[in-house]
Amino acid sequence: MNKFEKIKQKYNLWEYYHSLPSLNFSNLTQEDRFLLKNFGIYNSPQQPQKFSIRLRIPAGRIEKEKFLFLLELRERYNLILLPTTRGQLELHNLSSGNVLEVFFLLRKRGIDSFATLVDNFRGIITDPLDGLKEHFVEVYPIILELEEVVKKFLGKLPRKFNTAIIGVKATPHNFKTNDALFIISRKEEELGFNLYLGGKNLALAQDANLFVPLKLVKPFLEAIGKAYLTFSCRKSRSKIRLFHHIERVGIEKFRQQIQYFCPFPVLPKGEELLKEERIKSIYHTPKGVVYRVPFNKLFYSLIQDSQEIRLGVDQHLYLLNPKTPPAVSKPSYILSCVGSKFCTFSLFDTKKEATNLPTERLAELNVTVGYSGCLKGCGRHFVSDIGLVGIRTNSFGKVERGVRFYLTTNEGAKLIFWAVPLRKLNQLIELVLDLYEESDFKSFKEFSNELIKTKKDVGVFLLQKLLQEETVKEKEALEKRAFV
Repeated sequence: MNKFEKIKQKYNLWEYYHSLPSLNFSNLTQEDRFLLKNFGIYNSPQQPQKFSIRLRIPAGRIEKEKFLFLLELRERYNLILLPTTRGQLELHNLSSGNVLEVFFLLRKRGIDSFATLVDNFRGIITDPLDGLKEHFVEVYPIILELEEVVKKFLGKLPRKFNTAIIGVKATPHNFKTNDALFIISRKEEELGFNLYLGGKNLALAQDANLFVPLKLVKPFLEAIGKAYLTFSCRKSRSKIRLFHHIERVGIEKFRQQIQYFCPFPVLPKGEELLKEERIKSIYHTPKGVVYRVPFNKLFYSLIQDSQEIRLGVDQHLYLLNPKTPPAVSKPSYILSCVGSKFCTFSLFDTKKEATNLPTERLAELNVTVGYSGCLKGCGRHFVSDIGLVGIRTNSFGKVERGVRFYLTTNEGAKLIFWAVPLRKLNQLIELVLDLYEESDFKSFKEFSNELIKTKKDVGVFLLQKLLQEETVKEKEALEKRAFV
């Protein structure tokens, strides 16, 4: 067992929870930091006096009163409230002197933060318009049932476990980077879900060839948790995600391990019903108009005047029937991790750099960008049309900031350039967008698939195009000077 598994065995989590008021938050041990994550409290040894709390928002749905209370806390304690790429919220800028006070204020208001970090079933997500737009099944009630499973496994799983359940007819979001993904399906006229397993930020989940009837989702997720808990290796912490277990034993073997804990027959997959759609800024639904609003344009009055608030997996708010509709703007197509301001792993401020990208043109062409500050992939670069991962490189002389550059395919992202300096990034993106616009493809994914399939080395092809562009520009500049 690795050292963290030994910590799990050493402590009773509920006893530890009741000891929190006596804990010295100014002098935490490695064990304390690990255990506190089970309750959503994060602290790193690199910044021992800084704390954050990740909140648990099932399906991204949060009551208006709770959201307004969070805004009140933000003002009272001078905090920063950030959305995650999993439809959750984080409170940053907490200190050792106030983190526990804020934690218990949240608990008192019924705002949960348990199991949002470390080795747990993390916040369960779905399409942000679940139950509002056309759907086969509204999955929110199912997700609430699954919260009982989450509590049973608090702090026990080998590693973190991400889950998504989709019941809408169409979605613009890719959920295949989850450990378990339930996609709406039909088998012999019965509605249920096809199951995909083993996804993570840098790998797509595999088709498990399993159909889960609606009424069996809860016991099925519990069976998956038990199989993962019982049969996975606990030696190397970097190799114990569900992805690694399936890689080691195979998807068919893991099916058998799940079946061992199922008190009902396991069925092969059914007909998948989910379709892709484009991102929109305004959705007209049977329950009214839903506005997709960037989180950084958050106004107190806008929240207060809306009938319902939801957090999207795209770092946007979805507001149902606000009394004063927000100004209509093109939806944002750029998703970024929190960046170096709030994460010690990120190599630079990805949010700031993302604002320098050609945002209007990306929106115009319906091309998504995922911007991760490191290879952990929290910016979802692996499932975006264009994926960027922050690096530092000396490939072009002095050390400078740059990115690894990916293009999406049906199998996930393909690495095109190992290092692109930030000063050249927009030129490269504009070139790719030019090529896409000149093509006859209706979606960027189709364009990328064909480009990667037909060009032996896409990187060399793009570099040649860039060189041709620069040569033309130099020639035009010379001719202009000669004319003058």
